[in-house]
Amino acid sequence: MAAPFFQGRKTAREEQLAGLAILTAFLLLPSLLAEKIGWLACLIPLPVFYYYVSLGRQRGAIALRNAVLLASGCAVLFGILPMLIFSLTLVPLGIVLSCGIFKEKSPVAAGFNGFLVLTLTWLLYWTGLALLYGTNPYGSLLAQLDRGLSSGFLLYEKSAGLKPEILESVRQAVEILRVYIPKILPALLVSALLGTTWLNLVLGTLLLQTKDRRLTPWPDYSEWKLPEPLVWLVILSGVCLLLLPRPLSILGLN
Repeated sequence: MAAPFFQGRKTAREEQLAGLAILTAFLLLPSLLAEKIGWLACLIPLPVFYYYVSLGRQRGAIALRNAVLLASGCAVLFGILPMLIFSLTLVPLGIVLSCGIFKEKSPVAAGFNGFLVLTLTWLLYWTGLALLYGTNPYGSLLAQLDRGLSSGFLLYEKSAGLKPEILESVRQAVEILRVYIPKILPALLVSALLGTTWLNLVLGTLLLQTKDRRLTPWPDYSEWKLPEPLVWLVILSGVCLLLLPRPLSILGLN
């Protein structure tokens, strides 16, 4: 089992303060500077994962609690509390990944559990928004994507100065995207969940191994393997797409 590693009280104290500062920054900055570094929100689980393991559960939980309180106070002050709430939906993923190390689960099992927790957390978040504002977030996302494709093509058409045949090819490509994106949007969203989980799992493991290999029982990333039966998922997807009617063919496409 992984255990926290310290060289002395002073080092431990300094690491706790560093953890508090970094956790607070990762929670607050994507909401405070959403237009510039909003993408940083996808890495919020990373410091949670890292400090929960490197500091240990108790110290890591204290650092996270203090960071959430500090970030919440700043969010209220700057009027960005709703955006911070979204950032907080990524915190459970970091906790679940650290539990995978404490319980000596495999990287695949820890990642799968993290994916499920992140999915549930986001479903609860978006369902809450839908009930609160009386909107359909999924439908709104589809509408925004369609408007973005249409307006992007119009802007491209006016400014590019392309030959008519090339412009027609671009128009056809945009129309194909407008048809297929609504069909494959579930797969795109699931891919975003998987990608977020994978990124934090891999980077967190690398950071822990760099600090002290005794912090994690997991092997190097080059030795990680997915279960071989997952290949049947690809085969069944192809069968559904090519041979079965809707909605099973759309399921296979995703």
